[in-house]
Amino acid sequence: MCRGQLLSDWLMWALLFDDYYCDTGPHCARPASFNPLAGQVMTRALYPATTPTGDGRFDASASALAAASCWPSPWT
Repeated sequence: MCRGQLLSDWLMWALLFDDYYCDTGPHCARPASFNPLAGQVMTRALYPATTPTGDGRFDASASALAAASCWPSPWT
């Protein structure tokens, strides 16, 4: 496994998430709606089989993070 690929995948995901959810969009200035959204993303990363939300963009973003999170550990 290439450790550089894992870092690259994570960085690209983080930048896209930041651009879409933190800088613009309906949740960027509303912590009451952003915080649960961020929690859902982390849940999807930890548990990739979590049921999709129905929001295509969110589900695609969460699935990409889940895929990046499933890289085998280089330390095991």
